[in-house]
Amino acid sequence: MQVALDAHLDLTDGRMVDNVTCNVSVALGGTGSFTNATITDTRSAPNGAFGYGVTVTGRSSLALTDVEVARNPGVGVVVENSRAQMTGGELRQNGVAVHAQVNSFLSQSDATTPLASGELRVSTSTQFVDNAARVGVGVMPMPTVK
Repeated sequence: MQVALDAHLDLTDGRMVDNVTCNVSVALGGTGSFTNATITDTRSAPNGAFGYGVTVTGRSSLALTDVEVARNPGVGVVVENSRAQMTGGELRQNGVAVHAQVNSFLSQSDATTPLASGELRVSTSTQFVDNAARVGVGVMPMPTVK
């Protein structure tokens, strides 16, 4: 699922399951709000690339509330030059649970203030379960959005 080019999507009780490369991509100024959703089992491309649950790139924003992001071989949630917030929910059995890169940063907070530019805010109630790594390091390759 892709939300891009200044589009907006509100999703409640949705399931994004068993896609290739990336289950959810918010890019190029897109915005979204997902509640009580499941984003799981993204497969890597045949060349081994990606396998990301959620990507937020290109000055976009996404709010995840009580969302399960699970069993993604790459990253559960990755943010680049954008902002995102995860409140509650669960990051389970991902290669890397969360990653912020290129003009983005990670914070853990229950603040209700607006997100700072580039902030990936994860609440204290978000559960991290059986991920190979909780937080990524460096710069990871990102899918190209056109």
